Amino acid sequence: MTQDDYLHVIEYARRNEPVKYTEVVSDHGWYINSGEEWRIRYTAGCAQDFLDRRRAAPGEWVVVVWRAGTKQDRDRVCAIRYDAKLSATG
Repeated sequence: MTQDDYLHVIEYARRNEPVKYTEVVSDHGWYINSGEEWRIRYTAGCAQDFLDRRRAAPGEWVVVVWRAGTKQDRDRVCAIRYDAKLSATG
């Protein structure tokens, strides 16, 4: 496996709005455990970290993780609704 095998695109959007943030990561965390419950938990952790760093407004976000590829052939890994609370720094 190469580093590129773990490239993922994470999209962050408000409900019914276009994507506001896009993050590209090289991360195999979605695959260290199996099952949807793990992918949801891992995605929520990534969302918390990213949205805190961006100092994004609190509220509900739709977070979609794609295994990188072209838009036509990339695979969706996980999609969640994430409720971003006011961070300690925000």
